[in-house]
Amino acid sequence: MLTKKKTGIERLKPHLLRHTFATKYLISGGDAFSLQMILGHTSLEMTRMYSHLASAYTVKNFHNLSILDRLKGQNVRL
Repeated sequence: MLTKKKTGIERLKPHLLRHTFATKYLISGGDAFSLQMILGHTSLEMTRMYSHLASAYTVKNFHNLSILDRLKGQNVRL
């Protein structure tokens, strides 16, 4: 069993782990419908919050995630 003492994570709570998993799942390319099933939500509305957080992360980190930005300066023809 994970505990605050064992992990050194002060804010360790079951809801935080669930929330972090859901957000990272969507950021990594998981879809909202699968996440809904994994979390056991009865409606997609309950899953929408995680989609919003994942979208905000993507917008903030667009240049790190963009394939075209990573190709810049590599003399690649499109």
